[in-house]
Amino acid sequence: MRVFLLFSIAVLTFSFFACETEDDVTAPEVTIEGSWVRDITDTQGLNFTAELKFNGDNTYDFILLTDAPGHTNSTAEFTFSNDQMTIINDVDCGVDGVYNVAISSIALTLTAVDDECAPRQAAIEGIWAKK
Repeated sequence: MRVFLLFSIAVLTFSFFACETEDDVTAPEVTIEGSWVRDITDTQGLNFTAELKFNGDNTYDFILLTDAPGHTNSTAEFTFSNDQMTIINDVDCGVDGVYNVAISSIALTLTAVDDECAPRQAAIEGIWAKK
């Protein structure tokens, strides 16, 4: 009987410490940093694939992954606050652009709020998949 009692206490103790509650589980951090890819169709109907790589130093790189005549790789700086990204110091455009940002673990959605640089807006606005 004593062995059964000790065994039961050990099992209950193990069960108590082994179980996690929702409060114990930490969701992985979702961040804009990293690489995102999407297929793009330009205004002339050309289809190509690009990567949008957000770096830890508040810069991003737009990288062509397939041949896209008339398009080039580019880079710019950005700030990020309250689910909004402001693109700054973009030598290809010369003006800032503001985008709403929605991020999940698998997708990044960029929606232009105010961007007078039509080529940049066409290139980065849309839904990007985590690479």
